[in-house]
Amino acid sequence: MSGPSFFFIRHGQLIEPYIDHLTMDYKTLTELSLGILDPGINANAPQLFEQRTSGVDFSQVKTIYYNNSGKSSTRSLESAKCIIDNLEKRFGKSIRLLGMPEIGEVFFDVSGLISQEEFNQHGMALIRTALYRASISGGVAEPMVQIAERIKIIHKIIEERSKKNESVLFVTHDFFMRFIEVYITREQRLDNVTVEDIEHTSLNSYFCGFRTDSALRILDRWGIKDSN
Repeated sequence: MSGPSFFFIRHGQLIEPYIDHLTMDYKTLTELSLGILDPGINANAPQLFEQRTSGVDFSQVKTIYYNNSGKSSTRSLESAKCIIDNLEKRFGKSIRLLGMPEIGEVFFDVSGLISQEEFNQHGMALIRTALYRASISGGVAEPMVQIAERIKIIHKIIEERSKKNESVLFVTHDFFMRFIEVYITREQRLDNVTVEDIEHTSLNSYFCGFRTDSALRILDRWGIKDSN
């Protein structure tokens, strides 16, 4: 890819007992979705970052943005600091850290999307589908139009950094990254998006993600491929 690169990476793995979103119980997932819980990242973060990003060229990154919205911010900030420490040591240069609330996770309330009984039967997969449906059609989730506005703000930042030939990394969250993926693959549009469009996106594992260009037309993914 010619020109600067723009990376979107999911935060690192969480501390115990919040190690894996896919194995969390209903109450924990609800409290995380509402921001009642805001755990940090696991002590293995430096090693996991090295492993998951092997072969990704971050050498031109000059700025790293993290979610400073005040919701789910701890894991984004701690992940950003971990990445900066790694890249500064690796490339011998200073990297700027900036907060950006627009890259926070999509708002939703697990308890308002599905019941405990439904979760016990269908697990995380049903939460995802319910979230996508609520964003599109209305419900206890951030509406699609609001998500689109956030992505447009990020796109403007990317265009500004591109003019300075500056590569940037955004430390963000899985659900929000899925909407960005749809935005990219549908030529910078989120109008008339279907639940199926979002369900066809990839699950971003901890410290996995994708790279794009200043026009948000390229999606170059790295990291392990988990099931949706």
